[in-house]
Amino acid sequence: MAQPQTTIETVKQRTPLAEKSSNTVIDNYQKPLAPTKKGSTVQQNGSSTSHKRKKQHSKTVVRTTSGPSQYQTLQYANNGYAQIGTEDAYFVLFAVVWLTFARSILVDHILRYVATKARLRTKKAIDRFVEQSWSIVYYSSSFAAGMYLFKQSEYWMSATNLWKGWPHYEIPVLTKAYYLIQLACWFQQIYVLHVEERRKDHYQMFTHHIITCALIIGSYYYYYTRVGHVILILMDVVDIQLSLAKVFNYFEWRRICDTTFGIFMLSWMVCRHGIYNYLVYTAMTSALDLIPTKCYNDAATGELIRCFTPAVHWTLVTLLCILQVITLIWFGMIVRVAINVIKGSAAEDTRSDDEDSENEKED
Repeated sequence: MAQPQTTIETVKQRTPLAEKSSNTVIDNYQKPLAPTKKGSTVQQNGSSTSHKRKKQHSKTVVRTTSGPSQYQTLQYANNGYAQIGTEDAYFVLFAVVWLTFARSILVDHILRYVATKARLRTKKAIDRFVEQSWSIVYYSSSFAAGMYLFKQSEYWMSATNLWKGWPHYEIPVLTKAYYLIQLACWFQQIYVLHVEERRKDHYQMFTHHIITCALIIGSYYYYYTRVGHVILILMDVVDIQLSLAKVFNYFEWRRICDTTFGIFMLSWMVCRHGIYNYLVYTAMTSALDLIPTKCYNDAATGELIRCFTPAVHWTLVTLLCILQVITLIWFGMIVRVAINVIKGSAAEDTRSDDEDSENEKED
């Protein structure tokens, strides 16, 4: 059977152009702009540009910085949008250091003081309290930022727009910062996982974190940041409620703990098994219909952006499915906790060591 020819579709991007083979067919397609009236503006994620300026966007120079400031500054940014590149690693590294420093300050100088004043009984309970309180602070912040950016985006409440128009090679600057900080957070959690006391599900957590980092990096490189953005929101909203339930348990507020745990369990089922699996389903079906198997290059410079390759796509989908398997294992543990609550016991996380198993007091 004759092999189909590779098609290169021209869009706007500025990355190196790969050599074309002799059987390559070039499709002179210019990515259309959203229709606007004369003098009107096009707005996305809080950034507004004129129609004329949008036409000239591919001719602008995307600047990068060098020296110490490159660790603190988003690279490849211009006119409210940003592209991706290897120098984004500097920003991620800076974010990892900053998150580690912020966590240390909050845990050691504020949360431990709160735990002492609240008269938590054991050292382990205090340690668990400060861990979960930090999680509440971070996940609440990231969820709020993620929802704000989602509400302002072109793919707000639209599964079709998660894939339509791929490759989404120019990302709003705030969305890029959000995505890279989330990646930094997961790197930082891998570090924390190995410096703090191990839990019963240590290896499940480690596997989960590694797969999550691989998915964030893979989706970032392959311009799947839209669907990645939505999945990160789904994860954050559930983690907030889990950490809240644990904190209430450490304070021995049984009724509010059990109520929060019930809300957490419901949100887990809806977000991590309902909406999440729906997104995976769209990746298996709609994405393949909406994204032609071809290469995409810049209309102005002729430089290659990405080639849509089913093998890469299915690799990312497989990682999403593996993540779902781990989530199902955890859900089984959650169900056991729910059964204990129904029988009259308190809601306690079976994945962790029993906080009351030690009588060691804080020094």
